[in-house]
Amino acid sequence: MKYINLTNGIVPAMILTVLEEQPPDKYGTLYITNTEILVYGMHHHKIFGTYGKLDEIIKLPYTVGDVVGCRETWGIVRDTAYYNGCCFDGGYHYVYKADYTEEQIKRLKTKWHSPDNDMPAEAIRKWAKVISVDCKQVQETLAIESIRLIPPMSTGAMLKEEFINWFNAKYAKPRPVKKAGKIVSYVCYAYSMETMNMTSIGHYDLNGIREYEYKGLPLKIIANPWVALTRIEETKP
Repeated sequence: MKYINLTNGIVPAMILTVLEEQPPDKYGTLYITNTEILVYGMHHHKIFGTYGKLDEIIKLPYTVGDVVGCRETWGIVRDTAYYNGCCFDGGYHYVYKADYTEEQIKRLKTKWHSPDNDMPAEAIRKWAKVISVDCKQVQETLAIESIRLIPPMSTGAMLKEEFINWFNAKYAKPRPVKKAGKIVSYVCYAYSMETMNMTSIGHYDLNGIREYEYKGLPLKIIANPWVALTRIEETKP
């Protein structure tokens, strides 16, 4: 089962996913389908000359027809039952933060869990169906696509600058890369190098090439990354 995380409990019209596996910087041709990216590199042969060869297949995160579970901020409330003046444990039920006002949240006795915190499958109440998939570099995102990415409760139609800020806030924070359970480096995705917040990022030049580091470990900054833009609509499981 595939999942998406909701903001304010609202199923958006579109979701954006940065591809974990990015096409190489230099390639011959890309063929983009509804399920994958076919990367053809340019190769040279001393007899046959230059030709294109399928070097890599990159799977997209969602496929048309997929039904995905929608995770949201959730909690558990114990139920209390009374019989003949005695109090009994009546079990429990799931609650969702999006259903309550700030004042109600303060009074509700529960521990809130983020959507990423292993939301039980039985607690999922909303589902979405994938109706189309597109793939492009983030700087090619259209204005109408930017609007679809944000739930109606947000700012509405976003300007380009607002979209850049939204993307960088979501993806430009360095993420750990682990090997054998140990953090060995970091990676982040930025709309562009010019819009990247470099406050906590160090750099140095090695053989004329600018290298970056974060918390004393190598940092790879991928500017203008390839992203999957997935149109979805709410459905039943």
